[in-house]
Amino acid sequence: MSKYSVNIRKFAIGLLPFSLRGNLKELADVLQKPVKALHHRFTMYRRNCLWQLSYNACVGSMQAMLNDRFYDILHSVSPYCPILINDGEAVPAILVYPDAEWQPLMIGCVTLTPHSSWGTAPFVVRIPMAFECNTDLRNAVEKLVKQYKMTGTKYIIEYYQED
Repeated sequence: MSKYSVNIRKFAIGLLPFSLRGNLKELADVLQKPVKALHHRFTMYRRNCLWQLSYNACVGSMQAMLNDRFYDILHSVSPYCPILINDGEAVPAILVYPDAEWQPLMIGCVTLTPHSSWGTAPFVVRIPMAFECNTDLRNAVEKLVKQYKMTGTKYIIEYYQED
């Protein structure tokens, strides 16, 4: 039993005086419906927030979140094919330097590169090919990935052929 589980009917009837509990019990039932609806909205919101906070931007956590969220849709295909997240290929950036500074600046073993080349290696979200026509799934995956990815990282959504 959670600290947020409340028997609203019992609480509303308990607020009535003893002499009126038999006569106004139906009125108390009618008046408690908005409070019950508000309590239900609160518990649904709390459950959703706890679900969202149980995952983070790590690859394993994000992959588990996507597969948990779309469990029913993914299992509708005869062989189960999960949503996968892989590292992308490093895209070589074209860097432009003035003639005097043709090489990147080296400090010890750290290379300083321009801000424009940061985040050029995207990660790849791979969805099974059976869902290529399902734009609702793609949009939902894209929304969740944008919510959980680290700021500044790029991603690509691809479809893969299940074996």
